Amino acid sequence: MKCQPLNSKGLRRGRLTRWIAKDGSFFNISGCAVENQVKFATCTLLGAALTWWNGQIRTLGPEAYAMTWEVLKKKMTDKYCPQGEIKKLEIELWNLKVKGIERCQHDTE
Repeated sequence: MKCQPLNSKGLRRGRLTRWIAKDGSFFNISGCAVENQVKFATCTLLGAALTWWNGQIRTLGPEAYAMTWEVLKKKMTDKYCPQGEIKKLEIELWNLKVKGIERCQHDTE
């Protein structure tokens, strides 16, 4: 907790991505053992994300902590960033890039 891990209270849009990236960086920097990564990451959950995780524990039992960090990331992405939402974000990003390019072209004319 000294490292002040990011909690995932109110996960939405890019917040989950940032949470995953920060925890992943922490694991690499600290040398966190693979078998402890899910335990560490899930102890930073609050609110709806914590409720979701508690449901995973009820469903999977102690095996919930045996899942890998990759599996946890996939489960959380499926839950909080459904494919349709990801597609909308990709389209939004593409439109911002295209508008930015069009704006730059108009500025040079």
